[in-house]
Amino acid sequence: MRLGIAKAIPNLTFLKNYGIIYIENKERSISMNLWVDDIRPAPDGYNWAKSVHEAIIHICQMTRPDGTHSIEVLDLDHDAGDYAWQGGDYIALLDWMEMKGINDIPIHLHTMNPVGRENMRRIIQHNGWKQIY
Repeated sequence: MRLGIAKAIPNLTFLKNYGIIYIENKERSISMNLWVDDIRPAPDGYNWAKSVHEAIIHICQMTRPDGTHSIEVLDLDHDAGDYAWQGGDYIALLDWMEMKGINDIPIHLHTMNPVGRENMRRIIQHNGWKQIY
């Protein structure tokens, strides 16, 4: 399933076809902290995405015209639980970011899954992305 997200969501047309509405953020001057977790509620100051698809929508909405992103931190769990059917476990979000060439969003891992954490850390390091500890 991990590589499936890269093939399943090449663009937002896929999301529109499955009833997920994309609303373009024309302002883009506001930044966001994005918390991706199926169970733990987002801390104050974070937007909460429970699925990979929902996180992709947030990232796309925060894309500036020059292709950069106004996301201060992407805070990730690994296991998507009941939301896995909406894009897989959250490591799939990193696969999607790699496929799209997104490299300007700092990432923090709050997962309690040690194997998942290490697999996610490898992707982050391989791409030279900034990881916040």
